[in-house]
This record gives sequence, C-alpha cells and structure tokens, in this order.
Amino acid sequence: MADNERRGRSPPRKSNRKEKDMDTAVLDSHIRKNTQSTKTNKVATVAVAMTVSLLPSYLYQAVMDMDWSEYLPYYIIFPGCAAVLLTFAYQMFFDANFTHKTVAVAKRDESFGERETLRYQMAMGKSLAFSNALFLGLALFFLLYLLKAFDKRVNFSMSILAAAGLVYWLAAENEKTVKKNKAKA
Repeated sequence: MADNERRGRSPPRKSNRKEKDMDTAVLDSHIRKNTQSTKTNKVATVAVAMTVSLLPSYLYQAVMDMDWSEYLPYYIIFPGCAAVLLTFAYQMFFDANFTHKTVAVAKRDESFGERETLRYQMAMGKSLAFSNALFLGLALFFLLYLLKAFDKRVNFSMSILAAAGLVYWLAAENEKTVKKNKAKA
C-alpha cells in the first residue's frame, strides 16, 4: 500500500456487490437494446390477413349478389382459410426480408437499436404490402376473368383459396431460394 501512495496512485478498491449489480444492469440494457428480434406481431398479422381476405367478399356481395345472410358459411370458412395461408406467407416473406438479409455494421453505436427497429418495420411493411397486393390482384383476376363462367359459390371459394394458395406458394419458394443463396455464400 505504501508503494502505491509513493507513486501517486490510489490503493486498489475492493469492488462491492452494488457496483457489480449496476454494471450488470447497464450491460443487460445494452444487450436488450441491440438484440435482433425476429418475431412478428402475430395478432397484428392475423388481423391484417383476416381483413384482407374479407375484402373480396364485399365485391361478391355487390357484384355477384351473394347476400351475407344466405351465404354466411362461405364468408366465414373461405376467408378464414385464406387468412391462415396469408399469415404464414407474411412470416415467410418477413423472414426472407429481415432475418436472411443481415446488414454489416462496423460498430454498434447508440443508434443501432433505432436502425434495427427501422429495418424491422421496413421488412414487415414490404412483406405485408407485397403479399396483400398480390392476393387482391389474383383474387380479382380469378373473379373477373378466370372463373367468371362458374357458379358464384364456386367462383368465390376457388378465387379466394387459389389467390391465398398462390401467395403462400410464392412465399415458400422465395424462402427456399433465399436459403439456398445464403448457403452458397
């Protein structure tokens, strides 16, 4: 101890438990802020998928004269199945846009968490916009052109399920391609 005083240094401090707890808390907060979340908000994506899958129903009611009270099982079952397929497609497109495309960052600074949040929102927005636009475009194409000659019940059920199925299939193929390209790199 005398050696330290002669050299102008203070004696070594004993670290106490309180300082260690504070250090651990600070480190934990930095880790939480910079952790990459890959989970989507399931409730929000299901709500969006259900809303989007119900949109063609209004067209069928107005153009094809499918009354809500008479065709209620059709308006519940087929948009519900389409919503499930769309929800899975959202997740696959989100995974391809967010988790498989990593951004190289030289250093993690204060704004890293904000950039990751923005990247998350952009990936989710892109997957929702693409999936929804494709679904609605395909549903309209099937309704007005491809299945026009069929009975309105067959037209309704097949156009909604085929559109959702094609969006899901495209998402699955996109996921396979992204994984294969990532394995090559």
